[in-house]
Amino acid sequence: HAVGSLLIAIAVALINGASTSIILVSGSLGLLGWGGWYVLATLLGMPSFAGVFGGALIASFVGSVVADRLAVPSIAVTTAAMVPMVPGTAVFRGLLGLVSVDGQVESFMHAFDSLFTAAMTGIALASGATLGLMVGAPLRLRLGDHTVAMRSKARPATAAGGTAAFEVVRTEPVEHELEETPVADTADPHPLTKPHEAGE
Repeated sequence: HAVGSLLIAIAVALINGASTSIILVSGSLGLLGWGGWYVLATLLGMPSFAGVFGGALIASFVGSVVADRLAVPSIAVTTAAMVPMVPGTAVFRGLLGLVSVDGQVESFMHAFDSLFTAAMTGIALASGATLGLMVGAPLRLRLGDHTVAMRSKARPATAAGGTAAFEVVRTEPVEHELEETPVADTADPHPLTKPHEAGE
């Protein structure tokens, strides 16, 4: 599985025309994502979709930080790392079971279970990848000596503009010049306490 994840991530990066550095990073992130899945799902005995969530979270978080050092978009290195965890086999088995169920309730339940597992895995994969990028964005800006802040972002009228509810913005300190307050040139320490002297 580890070798398969590495080869798939590298193949996806190659198909996308990535440079050598991005290909190496994508392959490493593919192994890292598989490692997160293996620890959670195999060693700790969690459900498979929980392992996919953890693997996607770790890979996307590390990828978002590394991408800033490579001066490339974070999605350029994280997409290839997510592909090995896509539940293509579960979808194929579920659809194959549905078309060949032949009226048997047990076969239908097996097919439904495969499709349900694939759906949960897909949701976990998307959630982990999105959360990793969101958490990693402030960190990579802080590593670049920038102060960051989270602000609400209005959703665009069309889906082409993205659907993020928040965005990370760089904030820079603003220097304000203090204006000097004019001081009355008079020997009287309280010039306004004797208005009757103004007409004398």
